[in-house]
Amino acid sequence: MAVRSLHNNDIEDVLRIDSQSNPHPWKVNSLRECLFNDVVLVAESEGKVSGFAIFYNAVDALELLLVVTDKELRRRGLARMLLDQGIKMAAAEGFERVLLEVRRSNVAAQSLYSSLGFQQDGVRRNYYPYGSGHEDALLYSIQVKR
Repeated sequence: MAVRSLHNNDIEDVLRIDSQSNPHPWKVNSLRECLFNDVVLVAESEGKVSGFAIFYNAVDALELLLVVTDKELRRRGLARMLLDQGIKMAAAEGFERVLLEVRRSNVAAQSLYSSLGFQQDGVRRNYYPYGSGHEDALLYSIQVKR
């Protein structure tokens, strides 16, 4: 397994993986714009894209917008590899922190983030549309060691 930057010919695979988990998957044009404005890492296993992470440059911090792995390859450390590489990249680029938000109900993701050193430091109440109501977003961050 390897982590590398997104290439234009990876977009179809990334959209397929995103549609497996996301009720509102990214659009082709939005993902193409990420090639120029954001940082998109892909995990590659056996020559095939198996996961991705999108980070947004928020001036003094890098913000994780999304991390998704192929549903057939979950629980194998791909998301951890992508996040670890993102944290290392943030340090190399001089960012002070990496930020993210996660649904309150996504306990598995919260556990992963905590295991990497992220700490919860806020809540956005009723942030995510969920069924007929809304769900809180938990805010996490990690200080980047340069």
